[in-house]
Amino acid sequence: MTWPFWLLGGTAWLTIWTWIIASRAVGKEGDALVATFGSLLPAFSVATCLAAFLAVPMRQAAFHKITLWAHHASVLLLFLFLLTAEYLQAEAWFRVRRRCSVRSVAGTFRRLWVLTETTPAPVALTVFLTGLRLMWDSPQTNSPCSVWLFALVLGFSLFFWDGIFGYRPIVRRMWITWKRAAETGAAGGDTFLAPRHLTDTLQLFTHFVSWPLVFVFGLFRLNPGTRLTRPICQIAESLRVLPSGWPEVTTAALLWLVIGIAVSLLRTVFGSHRTFDA
Repeated sequence: MTWPFWLLGGTAWLTIWTWIIASRAVGKEGDALVATFGSLLPAFSVATCLAAFLAVPMRQAAFHKITLWAHHASVLLLFLFLLTAEYLQAEAWFRVRRRCSVRSVAGTFRRLWVLTETTPAPVALTVFLTGLRLMWDSPQTNSPCSVWLFALVLGFSLFFWDGIFGYRPIVRRMWITWKRAAETGAAGGDTFLAPRHLTDTLQLFTHFVSWPLVFVFGLFRLNPGTRLTRPICQIAESLRVLPSGWPEVTTAALLWLVIGIAVSLLRTVFGSHRTFDA
């Protein structure tokens, strides 16, 4: 496939999705508009990655570099999202300290909520799918049997699923709490210092400080001797009947899915997924 084909195909693909998203967004405002983007942007990311992978079914050095660039760019964007989220929480804190109106604090938390509903899901899905493609491209060097890649998959899966079952509901709860405080005239300082709010803030901060630490393994490809990856290696070996690259991809996907089930159960047991109705 030549570059003119990719240029035309990519332009047509973006045009189609622009039309789909724009047509769905027409006539919607406020929370309904946010929900529309929150559902369509992840679909766009998944569809784009899968379409690109299907268009290049063979291992190619040029496409591998493009995939690697998209993967790293998405990782950076995810960290920038977490950084922006921490900034918005700090902004809200300063507004409370300087006795700004409760409505202005609620506005800050609304921006945080909109950002959380629209940004991390499509970016995280791109990280996940491009990561699987990189495993398929180079199964010899990108195997979850390696400690560094096992740590990446494990850490990413925890953040991914806790983002769905924990991070997003927490941000939505913050926004609803401050929205109601603005509507009822409740004291902003009391709302900000409530134990539940402080606990939620700490959970969001944990995501921020832990995310870079996970990728230290990927940056330096740390691979100390350990037996922790033995079960993963056994699963990968049992899948050697599959074509090259697929045992690694399947093993990583299964680990991602198992972590998702575990996080969902833990959040359900401890009740941290509970949110307020808008």
